[in-house]
Amino acid sequence: MNTSTSSIRQTRAGERRRHPRWQWKAELQGICVDPQGRRAVETLQAVDISKGGLGAVAPRDHSVGQHFVLGLPQPSGRTHYVHAEVVRRWHGDDGTHMGMQFSDTPVDLGYWMNIRLAA
Repeated sequence: MNTSTSSIRQTRAGERRRHPRWQWKAELQGICVDPQGRRAVETLQAVDISKGGLGAVAPRDHSVGQHFVLGLPQPSGRTHYVHAEVVRRWHGDDGTHMGMQFSDTPVDLGYWMNIRLAA
């Protein structure tokens, strides 16, 4: 799993967001649950993260409302699992870009990213 906290940078202050968002490049494992209840493990490319969710690119199409269990790597080498829902998506040359909202916000996210998230 490729993660790097050195590539975390905050996005523009002028954006209207509930929580500050940081660019974060990492490879994540996600378990996708499709509308028929089938589950599939998929590798996602994270592009940004905030206290409320994350942006990622998937190699296949996903729809708004689809649910994932995401494995967020921690500095200790362990994985913290969170539930997320696709709240927006668009197609790009590199795959399906998704805005995902955490259903259960990781309380230790600021420590995990080794930066302080503003409330």
